[in-house]
Amino acid sequence: MTSVELNSKAIGAIRRLVDTYTSRDELKQCLLDAGANSNRIISIHVSGNMKSSNYKSKSTILNEGFDTIPADFEKQESDGVMLELVRIVFSRKQVSEDDRAKLESILSANGLTLNEVLGSGMGQALLHYAVDSSEAASYRESSELLKKALLRITTDPTGAITAAVSAAESVCREALLRLGLPEPSSKQLPKFLVELRRNTNIEELARISNVGDRAIKALSSLAENSYQAAHETGDRHAHGDKAVPPSPLIVDMLVTSACAITVVLTGALRRNELRVKSQSGVDANDQR
Repeated sequence: MTSVELNSKAIGAIRRLVDTYTSRDELKQCLLDAGANSNRIISIHVSGNMKSSNYKSKSTILNEGFDTIPADFEKQESDGVMLELVRIVFSRKQVSEDDRAKLESILSANGLTLNEVLGSGMGQALLHYAVDSSEAASYRESSELLKKALLRITTDPTGAITAAVSAAESVCREALLRLGLPEPSSKQLPKFLVELRRNTNIEELARISNVGDRAIKALSSLAENSYQAAHETGDRHAHGDKAVPPSPLIVDMLVTSACAITVVLTGALRRNELRVKSQSGVDANDQR
């Protein structure tokens, strides 16, 4: 799964698709749902009263909305917003076979198939859920990293993997910060898990009758292997001409693994389950 870059013809085709299948009243919400800059889109004042000074035609709203996308994002993320618009239109509207065929032809010239764009894998689905979880918990940094991963998963898969792992590291950092614990000297996902296991009650929370510590070992193993695989996959400089882009399956595996850690820890934090262990290994909050 190589990185792709949409040309002007593809962007124009997506613009026409949105124009054709989205009403004037739906445009702003469609752009917001696709990941466009919320502050910029919300600032496009629209009135339903044609006599109002704030009244704008559909074409004006479309132009202003689309103009914000390349202005607010790097190219690969900007293209990610465009492809998300395609997914939204196809999921909400009945696109004609003719329009579908035209878009398919144009996307193929950019190294993409429509099925690749529309065929949301588990990585993409879990990213959406992880974004919602992080935003609900007000974890700004991890939310932004997860959104970056979501926008890059089709256009820059290795970048998406790196962003997803960074989001998991961010939530680990948030957990340590909230508990007043220091970060590891090496800011790597496996090291963060070591600190959490050493200094919090996460092992006790994960202990299951007849299973022992296998659950927490599974999470730690996930962190170790996710980090190493993401590092090796994204290390373009080390591989040089021998670098092989990850397949969609590998992208799904690595993004899903990183998101799983993010979602698990975000849930534990929101439920206020994590506690600091005392020197004796007992939950410090349980000591009298």
